[in-house]
Amino acid sequence: MNKLDFFRHQLEILECLFPTNWFLKPRTDHPAYKRWELCKRMVAQNGILMYPEQDGDLPLITKIVLDTSIFIAISKGSLQNLEFGSLSFYGDNKVLKKIQKRVIIAEQFEDIMVELSFGAWHITKSHLVEPLEVENYPDLKIVLPNATVPLYSECKRIKQDGENNLKLRINKANSQVKSTNEVCFCVAVLDVSSPITILRVTDDSLPNRLNEIVSKVGRILRDKQNRSIGAALLIWDDYMIMGNPPHRILVAYRRRSIPIYHSSKKVRKKIPESLPLFDGFTVTMNMHFEPRR
Repeated sequence: MNKLDFFRHQLEILECLFPTNWFLKPRTDHPAYKRWELCKRMVAQNGILMYPEQDGDLPLITKIVLDTSIFIAISKGSLQNLEFGSLSFYGDNKVLKKIQKRVIIAEQFEDIMVELSFGAWHITKSHLVEPLEVENYPDLKIVLPNATVPLYSECKRIKQDGENNLKLRINKANSQVKSTNEVCFCVAVLDVSSPITILRVTDDSLPNRLNEIVSKVGRILRDKQNRSIGAALLIWDDYMIMGNPPHRILVAYRRRSIPIYHSSKKVRKKIPESLPLFDGFTVTMNMHFEPRR
């Protein structure tokens, strides 16, 4: 597949998630519209980046590719052919209405993407994923191979990493899993990309800011109010660039994670460290620049 067709498919898949003609009205404050607009520009340029003015578009382009793989996974489409399937494969009508309602709201698009990303990873591992749209319940129920009880997950995007804000999110997740009245594993999925910021990296070192968040979350988990949560999973994004523009380069966009297990013996259901929670995603893309003449 050439680069022009590649970006045309990215456009089509993104449009499948939104109402017909939704992108025809400029919505410059919406993350999905920014992705769509960039893909339109790349189609107009036959899939070739302009150097040097588009050097800064590399992280967003590869994030679009990651988003596409998530949409394809939840819709049971074809990753090889870059074809969207159907959202009806992901959940019932209540779940679909929730997704369709939230993706069009700029402030909620990245929030729903946290849940879809976590669910998509488990779908790619052939785990049974059941999205839930039940009041006061967690977002997802997942049946894992060789696990005697299901895994419930509540997925949150953390905009501010102050201890009070983290505590509020974790307390809510704990309350939601208790509402199921079921013996289960529970993980609070916390996307901390916003406070960490998406950085260009050269290795697998952990961001300094992440170490601070790990300490805060560990303290909160030890609180007696949070005995239903077996682990918190911190998720963040980064990217690598191999090569130097305007020559051909390879960009790797990564969704990384680190689990923080509840250390108390009083946790209601301890999560074994061998349980597959989330190994993250990595997408790569070769890019060619066209120097400005």
